[in-house]
Amino acid sequence: MRDLGFPVFLNFAPEMDNPLNAWSETGGNTPEEFIKAWRHVHDRFEILGVQNITWVWNPSKATGMEAYFPSGKQYPESRYVDWIGISCASDDSMDKGKGEEDFASLYEPFQEKIQSLGIGLPIILTELGTSSHWGGSAAWTMNSLKKIKSNYPEIKSAIVQSDTREIKQQKEIIVQKAGLMDWFRDKSTPIHFLEVFPNPELVAFPESVTKEKKQRQNTIKGSYGNFSMEVDGTKFYMKGVCYSAGDEWREGFLPLSKKQLQHDFQQIKEMGANTIRRYEPCIYDRNILKVAEQYGLK
Repeated sequence: MRDLGFPVFLNFAPEMDNPLNAWSETGGNTPEEFIKAWRHVHDRFEILGVQNITWVWNPSKATGMEAYFPSGKQYPESRYVDWIGISCASDDSMDKGKGEEDFASLYEPFQEKIQSLGIGLPIILTELGTSSHWGGSAAWTMNSLKKIKSNYPEIKSAIVQSDTREIKQQKEIIVQKAGLMDWFRDKSTPIHFLEVFPNPELVAFPESVTKEKKQRQNTIKGSYGNFSMEVDGTKFYMKGVCYSAGDEWREGFLPLSKKQLQHDFQQIKEMGANTIRRYEPCIYDRNILKVAEQYGLK
């Protein structure tokens, strides 16, 4: 993962409180063991210098979130977690005979729990979708995205679910069995999910993205009481700002928009600073440092 040179969202041991998963209590694993395992894997990645990982913690139910939070009960401490993943898939209502569930009923129990714990991390919907069984999967997803845009600003990303991996024959065999859901998208209704949001600007990663940039020639000259620093052969007096906006100060794994960076760096420059400090190496530093250079910040 480190050698990829790209940002990677790692959803490690998702839905650890779901009894269908082998890493849940059904498999003989306690919440304490899950937290210990999460911290061990997280720390190993850091020791090995894997700084392009964004850690996604993905419980399946709001009711048991406290027991599995990787930082324990030290809310809102979030050293071990960067994003909270939540599944909002309306997949369990067919056998209850009550019809599909709306987005608010799926998401708001998580929202209330997260707010009560004071955790301010961004949210990624690891599953967003509903079954074609009810005949309106496209409309359901479109309406959900509109609600997210207007009512839930903490949701920063969503993975829209449309399972087309199985061939038609497999679909017919599986879906006809009682209690199983048809995740195949209704092809008769075109889906234009992204029309709800402005089209994102595509980012191209060059082949040289993993190559190290040539280091500046920085030197310290002088003697005790009379030191000076030189950057690229010129004396430089550092006037810096510690910059980790929108995130816990020791981490830097929350992507910042170019617009926010430009706004912040313009103000930093106007106040007379010439340097920004980042606390921990991060894949997003490439974007941050590129914009900083445009504003003459080291």
